[in-house]
Order: sequence, then C-alpha cells, then structure tokens
Amino acid sequence: MPPENYYFQINLKDYWRVIKKKRWAILVPIIIIPLTTLIITLKAPPRYQSTATLLIEPENPYLKLSGLRDGTSSPLNLKVFYNTQYALFESRSLAQDVLDQLPPENKTFFQSNKNSSSGFLKKLPNSTAATNKPTDPVDKFIKQIKITPVMESNLVKVSCQGRSGPEAAKITNTLIQVYVKKNYGWRQDDFFNTIQTLATNLPKLQKNYEASLEKLYDFKQSNEIMPFKEYRNITMARLSQLTEKLTESESERILLESQYQNFQNHPHALMTKNHSKATSLEKFIQKLYLQKSSLEMEHRELITKYKKKHPVWQKKNAEKSAIEYQIQVARNQLLNNLQITYKQIEAEEAALKKIIAKERQKTINQEQQYAQLESLIKDCELKEKVFNKYLGNISALKQMVGLKNTNIKVIDYAKVPQSPINHRVVFNFLLSLFISLLVGFAFAFITEYFDDSIDNEEILSFYAKDLPLLGTLPLIDFGKATPDASNASTDLILVQKEPYSNYGESIRMIRTGSNCITDKSKTIYLTSASPNEGKTLTALNFAATLAQDGKKVLLVEADLRKPSLQNHLGLKDHRGIAEVLLKKNKLEEVIQQSGLANLNVLLAGKISTHPVSLLESPAMNFLVETTKKSYDNIIFDLPPALLVADAALLASKLDLGILIVYAGRTRGRLIQKSIQQLRQSGAKAIGIVLNAVPHQHQKYPYYNKYYYSPKQNA
Repeated sequence: MPPENYYFQINLKDYWRVIKKKRWAILVPIIIIPLTTLIITLKAPPRYQSTATLLIEPENPYLKLSGLRDGTSSPLNLKVFYNTQYALFESRSLAQDVLDQLPPENKTFFQSNKNSSSGFLKKLPNSTAATNKPTDPVDKFIKQIKITPVMESNLVKVSCQGRSGPEAAKITNTLIQVYVKKNYGWRQDDFFNTIQTLATNLPKLQKNYEASLEKLYDFKQSNEIMPFKEYRNITMARLSQLTEKLTESESERILLESQYQNFQNHPHALMTKNHSKATSLEKFIQKLYLQKSSLEMEHRELITKYKKKHPVWQKKNAEKSAIEYQIQVARNQLLNNLQITYKQIEAEEAALKKIIAKERQKTINQEQQYAQLESLIKDCELKEKVFNKYLGNISALKQMVGLKNTNIKVIDYAKVPQSPINHRVVFNFLLSLFISLLVGFAFAFITEYFDDSIDNEEILSFYAKDLPLLGTLPLIDFGKATPDASNASTDLILVQKEPYSNYGESIRMIRTGSNCITDKSKTIYLTSASPNEGKTLTALNFAATLAQDGKKVLLVEADLRKPSLQNHLGLKDHRGIAEVLLKKNKLEEVIQQSGLANLNVLLAGKISTHPVSLLESPAMNFLVETTKKSYDNIIFDLPPALLVADAALLASKLDLGILIVYAGRTRGRLIQKSIQQLRQSGAKAIGIVLNAVPHQHQKYPYYNKYYYSPKQNA
C-alpha cells in the first residue's frame, strides 16, 4: 500500500494509469456478468406476478376486550401484531388450505420436481440441482408469496407468481380469500375463548365483591365513627385551646424563673419593680428598703457628730440592723413563694402536654380509621366496577359472535398481469452492466490501493525520501529468441550491442548522473531488496559504460551462494573470489577478460557453504585494497540485501552503492528494510535505479524500443 500522503497528489492521469494497468480486471466482469445475465434471462421460463391489496386493522386482544388495558395501544404491540399477520401469510396451514382449493391445473406449478437451475449447474457433482429430491408443494408455494406493507398505512400488498397471467391472479385471489376466511374463524374462536374465560372468572369476581361489602359492613359496626368533617372541627378547636393554655403556662413559668433569678442575684431589684403590680410582701420589702435608706442617711449624719460608743449612734445602728434582718427574712419568704408558684405552674404545664399528646394520638387513630374505611369503600367500588364490566363484556361478546365482522378488508383483488416479471431483457442487461462496472472498477482500485509495489518514480520517492533517483531503465524483452551462448557477452552488454537504444541511453544517463561520485569512489556495489530484480544485468552494463569512457573497470561477482555471471558471459573458467580467499589461486590468475575493452571480470568461483566467514576475513579486505590499486572503478554485484547477510557485510567494506528496484514487483516495505539494513551495517548508498519500467511510464521515451524478457533481466 503506498503511503497515505501519496494519494493527495493523484490526478486524472493516475486514474487512467490504474485503469490501463487493471484493464483485464475491469473487462472480465463487464463481459461475463451481462452475458450470463442475458443468457439466464432468455432461458428462464416466464413468470407472472399478480398483486392484491388488503386493509388490516389493528386487532384488540383479550385484555382490551376486558377493559383493563389496551393491548395494541403502544407502537411495539402494533409492530408485533402486524408482523404476526405477515407471518400468517407464510404459515404452512394457510398454504395447504390454498393448495386444496386451487384447480388441478394450477397445482402442477407447485408439484413439479424439475429444478430451474441452468444446465452447467446440473453437471456439478455437489450441486443441489443434481439431486432429484421432490420439492414440497407447500414450501414452494410459500416461497412464491411476497408481502409488501404500504408505508404509513394499514394497507398490505400480497403478491403471488404463476406460469401465466390468469394463473397468477387465480392463486393470489385464492390466497387472500382463504386468509380472510381463516382470519374470521380465528376471530370467532377468540370470541368463544374470551367468553369462556370471562364466564370462568365471573363467580370469583362476584365472591370477591361480596366479601368486600361484608368487610366494610363489619368495620362500620365495630367502630363508632362520626362524620369526618365534624370530628375534625371539634378536635382542632380543642387542640387549639389546649395549645393556647400551654403557651400561657410556659410564658408565666419563664417569667417566674426570670424573677427568681433576678431577685436572688440582685437584692435591690424590688426597689425598681412597678408598685401597682407588686404583691403585699413585695410592697413590705420595698417599705423596709425605704426605712433602711432613711436610717443610713441619719447614720452618716450622726457619725460626724458622735463616736461609735455614743448611745445615740448605737441606737441608730441597732435600728439599722433590725431593718436589715427584717429585709433578709422577707426576701427569703418571697423567694420561697416564687419557687412554690414556679413548681405549680411547671406541673400544670406537664399536665397540659400530656393532655395534648393524648388528644393528638387520638386524632391519629381516628384518621387511620377514616383511611381504612376509605380504602374499604374504594376496594368495594373497584370490585363492583370489574364485576359489572365482565358482565357487560360477556353480553357484548355474545352479541358479536353472530355477526360476520372481521378486521381485514379486500381493497383490490388481483388482476391478470400482461407481461412476465423475469423477461425484462433490457433492464436486466443494463442493471448487470452497471453492476459489472462497479465490480470491475472497485476490484481494480481496491487492489491498486493495497498494492505497495513500486511502478513509478512518485511512489518510489515516498519510500526512499533521502536517496536520490539516479534514473530509470526500460523493460527489455528478447521475445522468443535467446542470447547465443557462444556470444553471450555481446548479447547482454546492451550498451555495446545497441548503443542508441532506449536502454543504452538510460544507462548512460545513470552514468552521467553519478559521474561526480564515481570519480571520487573506486568501489561501487549494486544490490537489490529481493532476487530477480535485474541487478546483475545492470551491473554489467553500468561497468561497460564506465569502460567505454576509457576507465579501467573490474566487475566483481560477489554472490558466493548463487553465481550466474559465468553463464551470462559464456566464460569457461569458473574460478573466482572463493579460490582467492581460500588461497587456492592468486588474484591475477582468476581475473578474466569480458570481451569488451577496459572491462575485466572476477567471478564468484566455487559455491561456498560458509560465504560469510570468507567475506569478513582479512583476505577479503586485502582483495578489495589490491584491486583499488590496479583499477579505476571496481563494480561489485552483491546478493539481495534482505535475503542473506552477505550484502550488508561486504557493502560496509566498499565506498558507495546503488540499490536496484524492479518496477511493479518490488514492495515499498522491502525497499525501506533494505536501506535500513544497509545503513545499520555501516554501508553507504548513492542512489536508486528503477529497473524494468514499461515504455509508456518513462518520462523521456525518445529512442527506439527494444523489449527483452523479464526473466532474462536477472
């Protein structure tokens, strides 16, 4: 799947590219689906369909008839009712009754054992069409029924099929007649069952009603209850009086308590009390206080004239002490009187509270009796109402039993159809054509969406954002011819065989784009994410291009597991890197001529079972350094980067490299993993080459087109 941001840049040309790429995925459904639909439509036997219209009113069940609640008042119950009616049309009992009333010539349509499947289905061993099991006429009839409710109404359209127009109309009309008749019978059965249920429950209801009346009578006899309004007025007036007395008693008690505390803590408080409201004892005490005040004044005057031992001063002092003693005795008597009065008022207050509590409890008990009486009265009224309702329902149902009433009415009987419903050739063909277009385009674009293969430069740039694209190579195809084994080198070195071909010019453009880098770096490796992406052919022609520029170039086949360059170039000596690293031969002994000036070849040699140990040995480092001294550029053809660890190991010893990507085959995720693995090993890359690009996808197709087999591109 290409990156998400890629699809924001799609234009009409990209859609056209997808259509051209997936053209067979689009054309196959367009051809097969309409053609198959046309054949099935023309070969199918004619089918006629006739429709009748019914009015189905909501039906009231037993609970509604009894008057206790409405059984079809809620939308949920209405939905259940109508779904039940629709299901009755497809019941086996109704279907059997319809078949029994149909003429013999109409029954044969449902009694046929022949299967309507096409011939090629009958030949399938596991096909249901191959079985000769007889079809149940009832099941076949039920399958022909079609129920279509009319929206926002109580109308229902009922349709049936037949081999001819009159037969379809006959079957449909027979169906609705039998349905109306059976519905009337079901309705009468409901009436009888309801009457029986009501009659069964009636004695029990009567007994309950009589028991409630008896209970109410006993309650009235055992409890003497005056009218509620009169009793409540008397009770409220008495409670009001008692509450008022209690309030007065509490106020007087609080006042006495305040006076007692005041007199006890402030002895001279009696001097400030209102004289008109004072008691005789209080007045006497006030008089004593006045005498005391007068004696104190005289005492202060005498003390200036006489000494304390003087008889006059002592007489006045004795009078003063006598007055103070009288005041103390009178105050004690007053406080005692206040305390006695306080206790009397407190006792009276407690008695009033008890009387009020008793009256309130009595009121509560009486109200409970009134509530119980009211509950008994309501219970009697309810049971009387239910009993009378049952009697009325039984009477009404007995009158309705004899009436031929039903909740279903036939609005329109089925008419004879003029044309079959399954021979709409033009409509079926156009519909199948439209569906096939949707299927084809949907399949094409869905597969393209989930396809993350790299087939153009734009998608490649998303998966390898930081690596430059050095160029593209066209898809080449030898056709039926194959390279001559005796002259394989000239056949595969395309830049020499066809120097002005599209492929040759593309190789030179890649050479030109990487010229500044190849001049600085001698060792360049070519690898790919997976096998068969054309890296060997690209490495050979890239090295040939450098040799044509006058540089001394060595092409090294570094794939020690699956070497192929010897067969491609037709070389007879198979010795190579393996023999040098194992010290069986010297380097100059295994380097061979390629048939092109300035280009030598170093093969992989004998296939090794431990190539990793050879490639990471010091001898491999010595080989690389030695070749740098003798050649201007050394091109290494490495194995696939994701297949084995050899590529990443050897790439870390080289200067720079090129990643080959096969257009339309290599996945974007594999490219990212390859780049990540190479960088983790310490290898570098100078860019990417997009290989095997179809001619119409190239940006600059200015030269002649040469096509070679993709299989020879490895």
